[in-house]
Amino acid sequence: MLFGIGAVLGGLAVGALRQLPLWPVTVVIVVAWGLALLPFGFEVPTAVAVACFTLGGAIYGPFVALSVTLMQTKSPPQHLAARFAARSAALLIASRSAPGSADRSPRPWASARRSAAQDSPPWCSAPSRASCC
Repeated sequence: MLFGIGAVLGGLAVGALRQLPLWPVTVVIVVAWGLALLPFGFEVPTAVAVACFTLGGAIYGPFVALSVTLMQTKSPPQHLAARFAARSAALLIASRSAPGSADRSPRPWASARRSAAQDSPPWCSAPSRASCC
């Protein structure tokens, strides 16, 4: 929740940050986000970790808007669709390959404990997909 509050406050700062050169601001946000996460690698009091996470939200809040604006200003109009598709694909791959995400199934209703015959969507009460959907 505190990350979200920080992100909203940071997002409100986008208008002021747009007056600055986009490349340096984007790089500073990436570096500052990494620095805000640094305390999580050490044994720090919980209050410090929560404060850093809230600050991280404020730092990261404007990143998406500024990075998309940067891409729109630097790309030729005829290449925008392809570049945004490549960006979305890269973000999707990065989020699926994050540590701990290997056990995620592309079907949220699928469970590792269920057999393939029982692997059906929750709205289907039949034991197999062939007889249901």
